[in-house]
Amino acid sequence: LLTSLRGEAVAVLDLSQGQGSLTERARSIPVLLPSQRAGAEPGGSRGGAGERGLQVVTAGRGTEDAGELINSVVARYSLTLADPDAARVPKSLRAADQLVLVAPASGEAAGSLAMTLEWLEANDHGRLAEAAITVLNGVSALTTQHASKAAAVASGRCRAIVQVPWDERLRE
Repeated sequence: LLTSLRGEAVAVLDLSQGQGSLTERARSIPVLLPSQRAGAEPGGSRGGAGERGLQVVTAGRGTEDAGELINSVVARYSLTLADPDAARVPKSLRAADQLVLVAPASGEAAGSLAMTLEWLEANDHGRLAEAAITVLNGVSALTTQHASKAAAVASGRCRAIVQVPWDERLRE
């Protein structure tokens, strides 16, 4: 949706590794990976002026400096989203100019958001926290109470709170 609205390539930098990572998930959705698209050239897209759509960029296993990697991807794409694993969050935050904090609408959401916001504030990222957007994902009749508690934690501590409703069609 984001790429269709912008009309240009959007990079998602996957700084996680292994099972459950964005790269692993994208492999099951061929349209996300340029090298798997119908008619794609071998080796995938190289980021030319005509590049469009979602570009999943994967960090190599030996990549240690997340901030440097983010900066190199940002130099190529006007909009870059990064998904770091826990170990790479501190270096990733140095390169970030916007945070989107995503939490499932579950019993753990309020506590997780509280710890995340406290960590950001205690580690000199208070400005990022205040400008962050908190997304509560999977809000349904069953999870409304959890979403409300999480929203109360984030209220006044971030710029906006967005609740994404659960779509029953996803269950299939």
